[in-house]
Amino acid sequence: MKILIIITFLFITHITVCSAQPNIWSVSKDPAQKAAFSEIQDAIDAASPGDYIYIYPSIYENGFTLEKSLIVVGPGYFLGDNLNTQVNKSPAHIKGEISIGANTAGTILTGLYAGNKVSIQNTNNILIKRNWISSLQIKESIAITVKQNYIHGSSLTEVSNIHYSTLYIGSNTSNINILNNYIKNNDRIWISGSRCAAVLTAQNNSVSCLLRNNILDGYLNGYNISFENNILVGGSAMSLTTCSYKNNIASGTSFGSSDGNQSNVYANEIFVGSFSNPSADGQWQLKEGSPAKEAGLDGVDCGMFGGSDPYVLSGIPEIPAIYFFQAPEGASTTNGLPVHLKIKSHQ
Repeated sequence: MKILIIITFLFITHITVCSAQPNIWSVSKDPAQKAAFSEIQDAIDAASPGDYIYIYPSIYENGFTLEKSLIVVGPGYFLGDNLNTQVNKSPAHIKGEISIGANTAGTILTGLYAGNKVSIQNTNNILIKRNWISSLQIKESIAITVKQNYIHGSSLTEVSNIHYSTLYIGSNTSNINILNNYIKNNDRIWISGSRCAAVLTAQNNSVSCLLRNNILDGYLNGYNISFENNILVGGSAMSLTTCSYKNNIASGTSFGSSDGNQSNVYANEIFVGSFSNPSADGQWQLKEGSPAKEAGLDGVDCGMFGGSDPYVLSGIPEIPAIYFFQAPEGASTTNGLPVHLKIKSHQ
């Protein structure tokens, strides 16, 4: 198995270096991997803006802080749930907090299993793509794109008055695009006078946010949100001000029934479900005859698998990956070592 992971990384290194010539810093807790670092923060500190940080599968107790523009890449998540993902089915599980601060424009986080809070503050032009995230906070930032993630806010704690929200968008934020994600909050109770939320934006006009082609499960609270092509499978719109709704579907009446919205449509009518597809994220694909098919703006499907850039199973990053490897135990001087590889681009 160690050989397989090394081969995968070398393939990634070749593709990336030949195209852009960045430095690539590897991180692993396994000494057999011969990575440059065992702690993510040490790799970040050594890197220059524009470099890549590749994080091997393992459990990382410490989080990290970014104060420069970097591309941080992990192998994905739910790797054993879906076909043709990675040879190694373990994620890069980061248990500490991840903080993205100033001077980080152009940063990309992808393929990570972020079991704690991810915080973005005082920055711009950040892409959070294809990660498993417990809680995401965006404050005082511009042009932040959150795309194709599985954001599941279980066992959250209240921090800085965010009230247990899975996705919190604070004041002085604009051009925030939340696209093709699964967003859920398990904790639907009142805390400190405010409701827990799957999505919570600051209640003032300094926020502008687009939520398009997401699956939402939890209460929605906020100001100045444009909802398009989403499916609300649980919870409801509890407190929304100056928001617009187009071509959304809800299990209740949160979005109404005008402007292409559909009310009182339930999950068993829409999705293939866990019985047909036990994959944690694959179960949210649309079933045949689903009322979400071609029900979005411009005739696209509603939900996270719809639109021009649909959700990708298991959060596999946009780099080639080896998902099958076969080789004999020994080699010969006449035949060498015949190796059978299967590689997928995951674009």
